[in-house]
Order: sequence, then structure tokens, then C-alpha cells
Amino acid sequence: MIALPYPTHITMAVQFEQPLGDAILYNGKYYSVCEPTPQSQSLAIGQLSDELKKQSYQIVYHLKLKIKRLSL
Repeated sequence: MIALPYPTHITMAVQFEQPLGDAILYNGKYYSVCEPTPQSQSLAIGQLSDELKKQSYQIVYHLKLKIKRLSL
């Protein structure tokens, strides 16, 4: 997970097995935006609002989790 702050908003992006939408490349891995707050337009995973697409961002936080898959 990475945090993407903008001048008036913050959003998150997460890493999936396959990137969704317009993924963000960070440290050699792709992250898909997952907007956690309600917006004026309906956003799918991997989609930024039209307003945020025009703004620059800086990645300020990166959380790397190891997920262990269980076999059934």
C-alpha cells in the first residue's frame, strides 16, 4: 500500500496480482488507486477523479506486507 497526498486530498493505492486501471509504478511494482472517501463521481479501482488527474502527488508512505497463502 502506498499513500498519495495531494494539496487538498489523500488517497491510497494497493498492489494486486494484476494491476487495475491506471496503475502507479513505485519501486518496480504496480499499485492501483483505491479511493477510500466518497467522491462526486463513481470511481472504479484504479481510477482517479478527473480533478486529481491534473494534480501532482508525492508518495509519502509505503507499507509492505507479506501475505502467506494457505493451501487447502
